[in-house]
Amino acid sequence: MTPDDPDDSTTQSRDSEEESETRQPPGRETSGDGAGSPAQFHRCDRCSRAWYYDRAVCAGCGHRSFSAIEPATGTVVARTTVHVTPDGVPSPLDLGLAAFPDAGHVVAQFGAQALEHGDPVDLRGAEQLRSDADGTPVVGPKLYPAARTTGATSSGDR
Repeated sequence: MTPDDPDDSTTQSRDSEEESETRQPPGRETSGDGAGSPAQFHRCDRCSRAWYYDRAVCAGCGHRSFSAIEPATGTVVARTTVHVTPDGVPSPLDLGLAAFPDAGHVVAQFGAQALEHGDPVDLRGAEQLRSDADGTPVVGPKLYPAARTTGATSSGDR
């Protein structure tokens, strides 16, 4: 089994309040609409690998202790528009892949406007993406035009 494979022990450890606080950085809470709330990435305390989406262990070294980091401005390196979506998901749906210096890549919906390849972006967490059939909000990250320009890269230009 690799560090990325889920098992019962990782599921149980996620239930631990103390460990959850270590892996769940501020800005991921679902209270409010998340507007203006910058997303935070995780950085492994052992190997310094960084990622956005929650996981129980570092995929690089298997360590279970992480620190929250706020990424510099990212850059859109790819984009697509999905025209056929599941029930409850807006159509057309603009998605982008953004590279964040020293923090990795994230695929996310675009916020208020469509962005293009090379545009500087900020990732905001806890944004409402859609509602479930019962009206429950589904939240996640969205990409917005950058409010700050530190660290912008053009790593997608090839």
